[in-house]
Amino acid sequence: MNGFSKIRALFLKFGSKAVYAAAAVLVCIVAAVVFLVGRQGQQDTSVTAQSADSSSQTEKSATQTQTHKLGIINFKKAQISEYDMIQTEKQGSGEDSAVNDPSPEQQDPSGFKVQAVTKDFSCSDSMPRPAHFTATRNTSSEFFTVRDITTGKIVTMNAYELVCSIVYNEVGDGWGSEAIKAQAVAAYSCLRYMDSIGMIETVGIKRNYTGKIESCVRAVQGQVVTYNGGIANTLYSASTAGYTLPSNMAIVSSYPYLKCVRSAYDSADPNWGIKSSFSKDEVRRLLEKEYGVKLSDNVKNWFRLTDVRYGKYVFGVSIDAKKNTTGKSLQKLFKLRSNAFEISFANDRFVFRSYGWGHGVGMSQWGACMYARHGYTYDQILAHYYVNTRINISKGSAKAVARGKKSQQELELEAQTASQTTTAAAVPTGDETTADTKQSERAATTTKSSADDQDSGMQAYTQQSSQSEQTSAQTTQADIQTTPEQPQQTESKTTGAANVTKSAEDAE
Repeated sequence: MNGFSKIRALFLKFGSKAVYAAAAVLVCIVAAVVFLVGRQGQQDTSVTAQSADSSSQTEKSATQTQTHKLGIINFKKAQISEYDMIQTEKQGSGEDSAVNDPSPEQQDPSGFKVQAVTKDFSCSDSMPRPAHFTATRNTSSEFFTVRDITTGKIVTMNAYELVCSIVYNEVGDGWGSEAIKAQAVAAYSCLRYMDSIGMIETVGIKRNYTGKIESCVRAVQGQVVTYNGGIANTLYSASTAGYTLPSNMAIVSSYPYLKCVRSAYDSADPNWGIKSSFSKDEVRRLLEKEYGVKLSDNVKNWFRLTDVRYGKYVFGVSIDAKKNTTGKSLQKLFKLRSNAFEISFANDRFVFRSYGWGHGVGMSQWGACMYARHGYTYDQILAHYYVNTRINISKGSAKAVARGKKSQQELELEAQTASQTTTAAAVPTGDETTADTKQSERAATTTKSSADDQDSGMQAYTQQSSQSEQTSAQTTQADIQTTPEQPQQTESKTTGAANVTKSAEDAE
């Protein structure tokens, strides 16, 4: 009532028209203030959006700059940093190209694809239940000597720092924690295995690792993959062609836990289906020089895939019906990502389409990344790729602890001896399918890893080292602490030739 009386007094004093005019002015002032505030907010939002766009462009530009700076290191497993160097705009002889590849018949009436008949095969596709294994052990008192592939130097580091550096180099810190943990256990297991047989492992080391890497390594520190009580040789590669290879298909030795395993998500690897294009004249020159043959004018005869296994892996190739060679040999010659590839021809150019990167034995790192994204734990991932293995906590290696107390001179002498052992055990450098290699001449169905194929954790062994491995399985049992049995489920599948040519994505 008091407010109404004041309004009535204003009406009597100034008149109704004056009061109405004042009210209108006041409303206009309020509306103007509201409008200005709103406009300023829009401008702020616009500035924020522009800033975000600018930041995005800056990041994109930085990525592109980094892309062009990074080079390709051939014949070894890719480090995660190298995936930034894929350049979809690259053109030219033998360079990667993401150009669409229509069927040869659509491109060119005379175009064709080199057809291959794949064989049926058995593969494992088990995924055990999570083990919930949490035991850890400090490994910083153990020292291992490795060859750093990034510098070419022999270095000795304590196990904790070395594993962190290997993991940071191999997969970085951008992947899920479970994938990083799986890599950490595989890296440490491989160090212990190689050391037990007196060999130096070739790895990539990247220092200044992040807190996430340290956290993941600490969570599994001291854990190892074991088979029948011995530490397993936990080989790994960047990715596969949808299935891992049995170890005897890539290295001399055969390991019961390194079998053909389905790797369901490897098509997520940026290198899945990457293309390399060569002119007909380039291919002629390379083949004639490498294999000492004179190619016919019938280009359809230049390549015949005589032995393709486990989906897309090429093991036998006939060159113009004049020379037999292997897929590994062509991989090296044409600098392909793996020996899993397809060949097509159109418009006087050959296109090689390769799948995955590396030797394809053991754990697929891109597969582990994607399994982790789908909710699987690190121990499940490891048990999937290393068939019928378990996770255990290791005992400290007395040999590795003693190494940490050696002088630099003693370390160099030990490294020299180990290097000689490693060199003697490795498959000889060079093409295993040259003109004077009778075995390849006969069938070209047996392959060994080239010494150039320097996958981390990957060493090719002779029969001499095979004997060392059998001894190692016994000696490393003492390095494993007893743990409760973990549930394992092994499932073996026979895959028909009609199905194995599907990508892992289709298979999923």
